[in-house]
Amino acid sequence: GMFSLSDNLMISNWRCRQLFVRTGYKESQLYAPDKRLTQNYPIAVFSIDFENIGYPELMSLYFPMFVIFFIGLFSLVISVKDARERLMFIGSSVPILVLFRMVIDSVSPPGVGYNTHVDKIFYLLVFVALCILLFQTYVTASTRYLSHLSSEKQERLLIRLIRENSIVLLLSLFTVVAYVSYSALYL
Repeated sequence: GMFSLSDNLMISNWRCRQLFVRTGYKESQLYAPDKRLTQNYPIAVFSIDFENIGYPELMSLYFPMFVIFFIGLFSLVISVKDARERLMFIGSSVPILVLFRMVIDSVSPPGVGYNTHVDKIFYLLVFVALCILLFQTYVTASTRYLSHLSSEKQERLLIRLIRENSIVLLLSLFTVVAYVSYSALYL
């Protein structure tokens, strides 16, 4: 027999890269109380490895996803005294980034049972953006009553928040750059 793909499949931007066939035998118990009564029968598993051939569409996924993420990351560059503006940037970019999932689903082949490279990058960016959002919430809560503190306590709090902000910014950038570099080389 021959294994082939129908021309009627709805995979316009996807091409079959490789076909896999694995054969073997499966053992089945005929009678549960007696473990010796088994039957072996042949099985075949067919797998198809697809690749996306639409690079412009692929770039149309990555580019906006990273732009939305970097808008949220930009919130870490704004002064910690402007907590509301910082929270506004990250607070508006996280929902947009999460909703970007619908765009990814619309161009992914139907019925894929695993995460694609775009999915993995998406999950990473959402995770880091959520961490930034939590940090921004912490900064907003910390600076809410800043005017009620003495000038010495205000200065200590601001210095601590600036230090923590730098750490979060560097960790966020490092995480994204390291994972994107690793995934480009090994995934």
